[in-house]
Amino acid sequence: MRRMKRPAELKSLMLAGLLLGAASIGPAIAQQVIVEPDGSQSVAQPDKAKAKTASTYIAEPRERYTLLVLGDTLAGGLWAGLGRTAKPEDRLQIEGRYREGSGFTRPDLYDWLEALPGILDRNQVNAAAVLIGSTDGQDFRVDGKRLTFGSAEWKDAYRKVVDAFLAELRKRNIAVYWIGLPPMARPDYDEAMQVINGLVKERADALGVKFIDTRKAFADEAGNYTEMGTDIETGAITRLRDRDGVKFLKRGNSKLASLLLDVLREDIKAVETPAGPDTMPDATAANSGIDNGLPYFGQPGPNGPILIQPELPRTARGGTGVATDIAGIAEVIDLDAPGGVDGLEVLQQTAPPGSVAARLFAQGISPAPRPGRIDDFSWQPEPSE
Repeated sequence: MRRMKRPAELKSLMLAGLLLGAASIGPAIAQQVIVEPDGSQSVAQPDKAKAKTASTYIAEPRERYTLLVLGDTLAGGLWAGLGRTAKPEDRLQIEGRYREGSGFTRPDLYDWLEALPGILDRNQVNAAAVLIGSTDGQDFRVDGKRLTFGSAEWKDAYRKVVDAFLAELRKRNIAVYWIGLPPMARPDYDEAMQVINGLVKERADALGVKFIDTRKAFADEAGNYTEMGTDIETGAITRLRDRDGVKFLKRGNSKLASLLLDVLREDIKAVETPAGPDTMPDATAANSGIDNGLPYFGQPGPNGPILIQPELPRTARGGTGVATDIAGIAEVIDLDAPGGVDGLEVLQQTAPPGSVAARLFAQGISPAPRPGRIDDFSWQPEPSE
C-alpha cells in the first residue's frame, strides 16, 4: 500500500509547484525596470486609475449601452436582427445609420468619412457595429485617378479609408466591432468580398479593433456559399439567405446578430466584473494567454509580473536585503526539481522587496493559506478506530 503524504509534505510539494509555475510564466511577460542615476533599480508601476479601462474593450460599465450599427444594406438587416435577438438583460439601446448601396469606393454617392463625425456628434455611442463593403468590389477613384480593384494602389487607398473611419470611432473611446462580409453566391463576387475582408481584418488587427468573421457561420462544409443554415430559435436547418445570393432573410439576420451579441455580451461582462487583488487583469490575460490559478505572487497583477532573467550569476542578489541561504530555502520548500536552485536564485533577484514572493523565495516563509483553499491544511481527518 502506498503511504499517503502528510500535510507538511503536501505543502512542500505544492509550494515547489507554485515556484516552478511562476518561473514558467516569466518569459512570456516582462516588467519595465527603471535604472536610477545612482545605479539602483526600481520597477515601473502601472497607473492604477487607468488599469480597469486598459484591461477591458468597452471603456466603462454603464446602466445601458448604446450600440450604433453603421454600414450598407447588410447593416440594415443586422440592425433589424439585433432588435429581435437582443434580450432585456443585455441593457442595449440599439441605433442604426445605414445607406443602401453605400460603401467606401463611391464617396460621390455617399461619403462615410464626411458623414461619420456628424452622426457620432448627435449620438452618445458606447459601441459601434460596422458592416460595410458589399458594394466595394469595384474600381476606386482617388484624386482624379482611377484605381483598378485589387491592385496595390487600390488596396493602399482602401486601407487608408478604413484607418480614417476607425480613427474617428476610436478617438471617441467607442468599442468597435467590425462584422466581416459573409460568403456570396456568385464566385467572382465572393472572391472580391474576401479581398475586402482580408484588408479590413489586417487593419483591425493592427489598430486593436475586434473583427468578427462571419464566413464559417454561413458557409457549407467546404467553406463555400450556402443559403441554408441553422435557425438559432428552432435549431432547424432552413434557408437563411435571400435568393439574390447577397442579403439575408429574417432568420439569417437574427443569426448574424447573434454572432455580434456573443462577443458584445462577453465584453460587457468583462467591464462589469470587478478586478480584485487575486485576479489577473483582463488585458494581461488576453495578451499572455495565462490563466493558471496561481496566487497573487505567482502571476501578473497590479504590482506587475515577475521578470525571469536568464543566466544570473549565483552571487547576484540585487537589493532585496533578505536572506541568501539558497540551499536552506530550497530545502524548506522542497525544491528538488531539475534547475530548481537556479530558478530560485532568479526569483530572489526579481521579487519586489517586502512582497509575498520575496518572503517565500528569499526567506522560505510561505504565505498564509486562505480557509478552504487547496493549501489550507487546517483540516485533519478523524482518527480511525
